[in-house]
Amino acid sequence: MLRLGGIYGPLYHSMANLASRLTHAAVRSRPLDLAAGRGGVPFDDDDNDWCYVKDCAEGIRRAYAAEKPPHPIYNIGGGVGASNRELVEAVTAVVPEFEATLQPGRNPRARQNNYMDLARATAEIGYVPEYDVRRGIADYAAWLRDNPE
Repeated sequence: MLRLGGIYGPLYHSMANLASRLTHAAVRSRPLDLAAGRGGVPFDDDDNDWCYVKDCAEGIRRAYAAEKPPHPIYNIGGGVGASNRELVEAVTAVVPEFEATLQPGRNPRARQNNYMDLARATAEIGYVPEYDVRRGIADYAAWLRDNPE
């Protein structure tokens, strides 16, 4: 069994997560609709364990290929909490004219340090994510540019 982080990247279609909505809006030069997301306009300081789709696929591949892994459950994610502000910064690094305004601060109901421990997955199946949020968003934006709707 795998616990997966917040997956974003090529071929993600539901637009439910913030990383995908930001990247699509920026690359496609479309208005950003944050009110339509779960919980309304997100807060700057809320964080999540974002997992770029290529890392997710590699984690699944490693778990599937492992012969008799010692545990039945592994976390596959980024292994760090990246804030919503960091997502916006990663998007504006690749589309400088893009603007997004989030609510300041932290949602009082949000979990802090919202990320998964990857130590077991690293030690036992060799999973180490290669894409931090900046690299993942840049790769995603490049893919969107090369694959117009």
